[in-house]
Amino acid sequence: MATTAAAAGGSLLDGGIGVAAQALRTGPLYIAPGASAGTEQQQGALGALVRSDGDGVVAELVDSPALRTYGSPDQMAQYLCTQLELPPATADPGTTVPGYCVVLVGGHLGAYGLVLTDGATDQAVAQAGQRFPDSPQAALSAVVGSLHQALLTLPVAAPTAPVTAAVPAAAKKSTLPYALLGFLIVPVLGLLTWLISRATGFDLLAAASRGDYVDRGTAGM
Repeated sequence: MATTAAAAGGSLLDGGIGVAAQALRTGPLYIAPGASAGTEQQQGALGALVRSDGDGVVAELVDSPALRTYGSPDQMAQYLCTQLELPPATADPGTTVPGYCVVLVGGHLGAYGLVLTDGATDQAVAQAGQRFPDSPQAALSAVVGSLHQALLTLPVAAPTAPVTAAVPAAAKKSTLPYALLGFLIVPVLGLLTWLISRATGFDLLAAASRGDYVDRGTAGM
């Protein structure tokens, strides 16, 4: 069953759109008293369609000067989506944000999608109006079906892999010579010391251990 104004509570001073927003938090279909020109069978079929769709919400409102202050039916649908996008603190943790909102007011349709382009929603409304010019209820159901299909065709974002900094190949290769240099420097110094000792007959290591080496810069001071 659709939620009614009496069940939803709230004030009608805003043309009933605030009541609709409150009601749509607990169900995907809201029909204001006296708003629908459809039969009970049509309303039941619409409710079953919206609930099986599970992607959006639908509101049928009574046209009034207070309601028109919210703009066109498209702007009313956008307002409802905006309200439902920010659930209150008391909202059920399982509440999901609708993918689209459809409004029927005074025989005129409007739609807004949180993840759909304005072109997609405008096209769905226009095509439904052309197919069912004399049946707003049938056009409303057609819009819901079109927007559901539009959501199904949206590309699914691929999971993003963690970004790691690439190490340049040159940097990888340059680590090997430095590692070899560390292993070679000690034996090379030892070899140079031995060669100097053989050429001069002066044992540098022994002299250094006895303190015989004198720095030329400090000699004679």
